[in-house]
Amino acid sequence: MLVISTFQIIALIFTMLHIKITSILRGFAFILLLILAIIISIQIGSVISIGEYIPPLALANISEMNSIGWKVKVVPFAVLIISAIISIVLNKIKAKKKIRKIIIISLLMSLAIPISPITSFFASLHTNYIESKDYNMSPYEMDSIKLKYKKNEVTKNSYSHALINGDRKNILVIFVEGMSSLVISKDLTPNIYKLRENGISFSNYYNHTAATFRGLRGQLTSSYQMTGGYYKDKTGIGQSNKRDIDTKFNKYDYITKLTTSLEDNGYYTYFQASNSIHAPLSLMLDTLNFNRIYGREDYKKNTGELTDKESFDLLLNNLKDAKEPFFYGIYTVGTHLGLDSPDIKYRDGKNEYLNHFHQMDYWLGDFIAKFNKTEISKNTIIILTTDHASYPTEDYRNTFNTTNKEFVDKIPLIILNHEIKAGDINAHGLNSLSLTPTILDIVGVNKLNNMFLGDSLFEENKNKNKNKNNCTSAIGDKYIKTCNEKVEIEANKETIESIKQLQYFGER
Repeated sequence: MLVISTFQIIALIFTMLHIKITSILRGFAFILLLILAIIISIQIGSVISIGEYIPPLALANISEMNSIGWKVKVVPFAVLIISAIISIVLNKIKAKKKIRKIIIISLLMSLAIPISPITSFFASLHTNYIESKDYNMSPYEMDSIKLKYKKNEVTKNSYSHALINGDRKNILVIFVEGMSSLVISKDLTPNIYKLRENGISFSNYYNHTAATFRGLRGQLTSSYQMTGGYYKDKTGIGQSNKRDIDTKFNKYDYITKLTTSLEDNGYYTYFQASNSIHAPLSLMLDTLNFNRIYGREDYKKNTGELTDKESFDLLLNNLKDAKEPFFYGIYTVGTHLGLDSPDIKYRDGKNEYLNHFHQMDYWLGDFIAKFNKTEISKNTIIILTTDHASYPTEDYRNTFNTTNKEFVDKIPLIILNHEIKAGDINAHGLNSLSLTPTILDIVGVNKLNNMFLGDSLFEENKNKNKNKNNCTSAIGDKYIKTCNEKVEIEANKETIESIKQLQYFGER
């Protein structure tokens, strides 16, 4: 990848140096070559940062650039400048005419390579464009989906209350950015490791989608979602205003919201994001009708995003004023791909993956220690999970010694309270569509008209009740099944078509 990309960008800039802009046509050619050079520099930056050309999901979430760290932003510019310097040096070589011909011919030949930086970039754009188009469903199909998935109860044979007395208890859900279970260890994340040992922990539990936009909303509604952050035709959440987002996700109300279900049972609902309350992510979450959305403004921070320390400090302060019983969700961003730790380092501090997971664990432990000293902690159940699995870059795979290249993996789900008896429960390959039904099960909301695609993880027969939804993950237009407690590509066309319908149905 790097060899092809490096040659192409140098060749493009070298060719630009030989274009004399004396006509509109030559000026157009110069601008085109410049655009292609910028695209390749971005692709080289992507390869250096994550080990691959920019995937569709990265383009779909380009509106969240603040979450990826300065390195990913700086590398493309550095590549462009270095390539320009090399091109200028080549241009001064005496035999430049011969070199020019060789370079230009080689460039044209390299552009025909099937998987080149340019073709890959436009392929990702095309994928985003396809995903952004509304799936054409007739009223009959819509009614069929509603009829098929509509239920009047959350769970039938649950044993949750034998383990947790959750009636009318507060629920605090901590969504850590991009964390697979693989990263948890006694050395790297000692606090989470201890929490897992002292609470109810689910094994063989997977993310049902990615990335953050889809992950958070999907878990809070037990539904799929196709829309991402950014699309070529400007229909992504990142490009929408509050009214457009509300129309997109609230017009028909075909999903069942955890917030509404809890509020109907006397709960107050809150959510805290790491960005501005006016950012696309917060605006999307606001369509779920939380009583209050918190953001960086509540921490008196005007730019950037809250660090994990700042997020947990704000959380601790807000919980003092929360009306009970409450549901409080929080999303922390410090473990996002491309971010290093701003404060706590792991050992020599050279590996950003080890650093950012270690610092998150440190500040989580600090929060738990302080929270456990408060009176409100006695009546609060803490649930620790993630928005989605860790993105499997080459550096990530090398750091954590895994061969899994899919954006689907086992993720943590830990339930904590001083009354809970610790233990491990096998989720048997079920996914995060189960979070909302599980929460409602815990607090005793069992009778409810709903459209949940997942089931409570405390169901007696969950291993027998698997369906194509609760153990199939949808990553845009890629589908992964985890029904056999391992990551496998879903090849069944009927299953894919059904879930594709549900991805668009969940946005109406």
